[in-house]
Amino acid sequence: MQNMLKFQIIALETPIDVRLITSRFGHLPATVATNLVQNLTRYFVHIASGFSKERPDSWVSQFRRGELVATDFSPEFREVYQLAVTAQQETDNAFDPFFDGSFDPTGFVKGWAIHQAFMTFLKPLMDKGAIIAAAINGGGDVQLGVVHHCDFVWQVGVEAPTNLNHVIHQYGIRNGAMATSMAKGSRVSVPIACQEAHRSLQQATVLTADLTTADMLATTAIAMGQDHFEDFVRAQRLPVKGLLVTSGDNLVEI
Repeated sequence: MQNMLKFQIIALETPIDVRLITSRFGHLPATVATNLVQNLTRYFVHIASGFSKERPDSWVSQFRRGELVATDFSPEFREVYQLAVTAQQETDNAFDPFFDGSFDPTGFVKGWAIHQAFMTFLKPLMDKGAIIAAAINGGGDVQLGVVHHCDFVWQVGVEAPTNLNHVIHQYGIRNGAMATSMAKGSRVSVPIACQEAHRSLQQATVLTADLTTADMLATTAIAMGQDHFEDFVRAQRLPVKGLLVTSGDNLVEI
C-alpha cells in the first residue's frame, strides 16, 4: 500500500490542496516536505498578489489603469496575457479576458498557476523518485501525475452543479488535468452567450493534458453552449474529453 501526504496552501481565493504518494516502503524526508510547502506557499502568494484586482499595486491593477506597458511586464504577466489573448482569438471571443471592458484574467490564472506549480515543484520530485504520484487541486480544478513504472491511478469525481456533495461522474486519471466551469458566475463573453435563446449548459468539465488548457476550454464550453462547443472540439480536433451538464440536468459525455 502506498503512503499519502496531504497539505493545504492558503494563498489564492480558493485553498490549494496538495496530495503526494510515496511507494510502499518510501517516505518523503521532513526537510523536503517542509521546503516544498514553503516554496508552494511563496509561489502562490506571489501569483495572488500579482494578479489581484483588489490590490492597487498588482500587475493587473496597474495594467487596467494604463500604468503598466509591455516593457514592464513581469514574466508571469507576460505569459498569462499572451495565453489569454491567444485563447480569445482561437475561440472566436468565447473565452474573453476583456469581458468587463478591461483585461481580467481572473478565470484563467488559477488553472495556469496550478499547472505551473505542478511542473515546477512536484514533477521534479517524481522524476527523482522521491514520490510516485502527485496532485494539486484548487476548487475542483486539478493537475495530476503518476510515474510511468507505477500502476497508481487518481480517482477524480465531478460534482453536481446543484449539490456539491453529490458526485455525478468519476474519472480515473494517471497524467493530465480536469477543470470544471459553472454557468452561474462564469466569466464569459456576453456576445457568445446571447447567441442562444437560453443558456444550454449548467456546467462543463474538461479533461486534457494540462490545466491551463482544460480551464480555458471549460469556460469556453459554458460561453459557447453545448452544440457550438461540440462542433468547436470536432473542428479543431482537440484531444479532450469531459462531461457537460445541460440546463435540463442531462449528462452529455464529450
